[in-house]
Amino acid sequence: MHPAQHPPTPKALAAVLRGPATARELLIFRHPLTGDQLPKGTIEPGEDPAEAAIRELQEESGLILSNPTGIGTWHRPWEEGYSAPQLWHLFAFEAPAGLPECWDHVAEGSPAEAGLIFAYRWAALTPGLAQAMRPLFSPVVSRILAA
Repeated sequence: MHPAQHPPTPKALAAVLRGPATARELLIFRHPLTGDQLPKGTIEPGEDPAEAAIRELQEESGLILSNPTGIGTWHRPWEEGYSAPQLWHLFAFEAPAGLPECWDHVAEGSPAEAGLIFAYRWAALTPGLAQAMRPLFSPVVSRILAA
């Protein structure tokens, strides 16, 4: 079976938002190998997608947040180098007051990313941000904008 025909790998993505409706900001990070992105990872067998979003956010940013709001899914088509297409479950979290403007976090959880330093910062949630993100994340940022 060609990888594109495998069932999609389930992923959970955490979009942390802050600010008033007229000036929303999105928490993004610079991955040292692949550029700007959002916290996300594979949903483990038997794990609820919302629980996976909470866990991935903690592993990749150090933040412990709860009560995510589901904002839909995004189907990532198969591409060379991946074992299957992916189905991303998107969740929005409201940032608590008092988070820093930027911070570094040593990633945990994924063997491929453990020990990498992710540099977090806030970015204005605008159509321009969707264009500025690495192409893989552009459609997801557009979906967050529309939510």
